Amino acid sequence: MTRAPFAAAAAVFLAIFLLDSVASAQTVRVPKDEADVNVAIATVCDTGGGTVKIDNKFTVTDTILIADCTGLRLQGGSRTLVDVTGGNGIEISNSDTIRVERLNVTSDGDGVVILDSDTIEIRNLTVADNANNGISGFGSDFVLIQNNTLSGNGDSGLTTLECGSWRVERNQATGNGASGIFVGERTESGAAVATSFNVVRNRAIGNDDGIVSGGQFNEFRDNRIEGNADDGLVINESDVATRNKIRRNGGDGLVALGLGGVIGRNRSDQNGESGYQIEGDGAILEKNRGDRNENDGIDIDGSSASMSRDRFLRNVDDGIDLDDDMLGIYSRVRADRNADDGIEMEDTEGALFEGCRARRNGDDGFDGSDLGSDNSFVKNRARNNTDLDFEGFSDAVSDTTNVFIDNNFKNVD
Repeated sequence: MTRAPFAAAAAVFLAIFLLDSVASAQTVRVPKDEADVNVAIATVCDTGGGTVKIDNKFTVTDTILIADCTGLRLQGGSRTLVDVTGGNGIEISNSDTIRVERLNVTSDGDGVVILDSDTIEIRNLTVADNANNGISGFGSDFVLIQNNTLSGNGDSGLTTLECGSWRVERNQATGNGASGIFVGERTESGAAVATSFNVVRNRAIGNDDGIVSGGQFNEFRDNRIEGNADDGLVINESDVATRNKIRRNGGDGLVALGLGGVIGRNRSDQNGESGYQIEGDGAILEKNRGDRNENDGIDIDGSSASMSRDRFLRNVDDGIDLDDDMLGIYSRVRADRNADDGIEMEDTEGALFEGCRARRNGDDGFDGSDLGSDNSFVKNRARNNTDLDFEGFSDAVSDTTNVFIDNNFKNVD
């Protein structure tokens, strides 16, 4: 489970090819050929694989069991219902090369459980109003979760534990009681586990949290994450988050935990707290935007980061808030029209600010009143800020460990 996200994607697509190549020598129809869906599944599994088709108007009231099976395709229709009282909707265990599609699943347990199984495809399901999770995975690899609706479940829409190399694509996770999508896990000591998920083009709307990573080396790309009660997107060590649209969540838009992480070309706007909350060292940010958030555009707290060409505009507090930042690099970032400071630097040490701009902010452009030592400011500009272009400038310059070269600050103290 240490594969990079892109290698994981290739492995999942290979698994899909294997599913498509499964010989469908037999097809059993429910209820036409067999009234009991579990009997039909057992028959197909015991005789080398094939397809079980459930009639469009048929309702299944017992847990569908797929166990110790290879090469099964389970198909329903747009109105096929799995409605289970007293258990999970569908359980897949110790199996491989399984496809489940076109079913509506509700239960007083989990909608779909994938346990110790590989090469699994779940697609075009509506998994709604289950008492626990919509889809849960345990100890399973090479899984595709595609084009499903995961809504109104008591816990998460999708959750996994001890799984790797999954592709989670084009799903809608809405109105779930915990996370819309949760992938990965941590050890008992709190360390993230390498999981290698690709979470791409999903919509996570109106959940508690939107999309959450508990693992490492995962990719989150082109997701729409909106209107969740708490945080929008939470990434972890060495995760990659690109081109996500994150807005109007009750907490922070994007939270980065753990070491590393690449964050590029995201939009995080109008969130209840900060647009971006960076809590782990070594994050790399490029061309992100964070506008009109209720706190800061970005808050980097007790960690280091590298930022290039990011923009933070019209936030209710600071554009960029640096607290106890060490050795950060900030190149050509913009912080304009924020209600408080453009760039606030509190106990910041060893940082490089190069080509940054802060204009028309409600307080200072650069606030260095509590600046630390060993910082370098090169070719930065600040103009038309309500108070000062650089507060604490005299004290910062008097500390000879700080370096100022070719900056354009008109109004300083």
